[in-house]
Amino acid sequence: MTTFTNAGITGVTLEDLVTFQIQIALETDYTLPRIVSQVQEIVVEAQKAIVVDAAINVIFDYLKSNDLGTAPDLEVFQRAGLTRVTDSNLPDVLSALVSAYEYGLSGQDGLTPLSPHKQVIEDAINRYLDGPNA
Repeated sequence: MTTFTNAGITGVTLEDLVTFQIQIALETDYTLPRIVSQVQEIVVEAQKAIVVDAAINVIFDYLKSNDLGTAPDLEVFQRAGLTRVTDSNLPDVLSALVSAYEYGLSGQDGLTPLSPHKQVIEDAINRYLDGPNA
């Protein structure tokens, strides 16, 4: 971490150091050697991904709690980048996600389970909001 700081790269924390190192190693948009601004850009993108993943985990933890935990609020959905969720549809979206988690995305028990990935959750939300019951 000292190396990042010494190079002038901000936002690297000890908790997320491994994540940043992996992102930097996997990044293929820049030729080697990378300059500080390129590494900083990778760190910023990784920070955004960490925020999204944490929000998706909050949503999924609620779904795993069988609707017994603390329901995620609109801010959680916004941090996850799930922009179609609003104050007015949040309760219905949560209900639809609980159903998708319990019965699978196909609506039949055990088929195509909901998983803790942004795109899967976003698809379930879109399926509900674009459906006849929204």
